[in-house]
Amino acid sequence: QYPGMNITNYNSANSGSAGLIDFQRSRSSSDGGHTIVQANDKLGEIIFRGADGNGFSDSSAIRAMVDTTPGDGDMPGRLTFSTAADGSASMTERMRIDSAGHVTKPTNLCLQYTRNASTDYSSGTIVYNTLVFDVNSSGAYNTSTGVFTAPVTGVYLIYHEFYAQNNAIAMTQIDKSTNGGSSFSSVKFSPRAGGNSSEYLANGVSFYLQMNANDQFRIVVKEGIVHVNNKYTHLMVQLIQ
Repeated sequence: QYPGMNITNYNSANSGSAGLIDFQRSRSSSDGGHTIVQANDKLGEIIFRGADGNGFSDSSAIRAMVDTTPGDGDMPGRLTFSTAADGSASMTERMRIDSAGHVTKPTNLCLQYTRNASTDYSSGTIVYNTLVFDVNSSGAYNTSTGVFTAPVTGVYLIYHEFYAQNNAIAMTQIDKSTNGGSSFSSVKFSPRAGGNSSEYLANGVSFYLQMNANDQFRIVVKEGIVHVNNKYTHLMVQLIQ
């Protein structure tokens, strides 16, 4: 059962061609005119709306745009994909494919934090308590507890930096919780960093972590004394897929 309007195309030709939906756009005010379009002009749009009890509200859209300045035989394109958030009927762009083939997700989670001052940890959770940026203000990282909570299911790239003091060693580990923080299990040990007699030694650790929505991770001291400091050491998290 497919209630409402349906579009079905059947092509039985012995060729490589198929059905076509063709959106054409000109800035001409007369039929058949070919006045050139401009950068950021909309060429076509498909909008999906649903009844909200009082009318039809926007839910999702696919838009085709002119990406940059066009010319004769030159029509750079851009596709955008938009959705409305829960509790809203206003659509926000979620993904873009530009004329160079770059795929960007302007609201995708990406954040970076540092420590507000020189701090040594001999045990417990390492807290990067100063915001550098948090795309779309996700609030996924708690600067009081040092715990990151995944807002959606996906694979997250985690990168963190720390120092070992001179004439000392330091290691960290990444712990993951799947039960709201009731318990954590280690999933990654960092390489051991060791400072020499005259200077601290830095260490940077990257790790991909698959997380379900509401899973959590934290970075804790595994061994020695872990040193973090503003502008020298950071925590970065990015949702990659």
